Amino acid sequence: MNRVRICSWNINGLRSIQHPLKSILDSLTSDIICIQETKTTPDISREFAFADNYNGYFSHSIHKTGYSGTAVFCRNPLKPTKTFHSLNDILVESISCQNNSIDGWGFLKRKLNISHTEARNLDAEGRVLGLQFSTDIFTTFRTPDEIRPLIVLSIYFPRLNPENVERLNYKHLFQSAVQLCIESLLIENNVVIAGDFNICHKMIDHCAPDELMMDKFSNSFRQWFDQLLIEEQQDVSLDNQSSVGLRRFVDIFRVHTNRDVYMHI
Repeated sequence: MNRVRICSWNINGLRSIQHPLKSILDSLTSDIICIQETKTTPDISREFAFADNYNGYFSHSIHKTGYSGTAVFCRNPLKPTKTFHSLNDILVESISCQNNSIDGWGFLKRKLNISHTEARNLDAEGRVLGLQFSTDIFTTFRTPDEIRPLIVLSIYFPRLNPENVERLNYKHLFQSAVQLCIESLLIENNVVIAGDFNICHKMIDHCAPDELMMDKFSNSFRQWFDQLLIEEQQDVSLDNQSSVGLRRFVDIFRVHTNRDVYMHI
């Protein structure tokens, strides 16, 4: 394929769509469609899981029904060579190549200084789904001196709720775990993150910029997002210290020629 189109959509419940799944997917005119907040379960009915000419992949919340969840639909003939349904899956694949470790949750336990239960809980809500595509499919992601597999991640980050300390800590841990996964994947892959970060990066992204400026709880999350990006897209007001040598991401939304575009609810 000479060109690939990837889109991302927080659908707020896959069962809430008002038209047949295939017509919805066709309307997005994309090769890879990443969906968040599917609110699906493993027994999802065919009408919401299957569509002619598409291959669907899902990650579900384990303990809560009708909550969270991610999915990816690939339009034929596109098919991944590997799928990762959790942070654990990603780390097992990426760090096993480096030190023969096979326990992603154990890796998170050591790196984040948390219990094994806390590490497993980061995968309990179906917030991560990754697909790896072979090096010979996308000329879009190839250069003569660097041919890497492509990994597309559909991620639904936890919402920021300052009044719930437990969920606030969960969001911090989840972001840290995702970063460890990203850093491991970038060693041998190109990576595209498509998803709902539940973060307002800059003032232009918030409907009430003054409120964002006063919101001290969100600063650490904004700084985390900021340090992922190339320097040209970082927010100087955040006074962030980027990791030296880290391969950084490009915010495709802000590459658009119309710099007055906004994110709406």
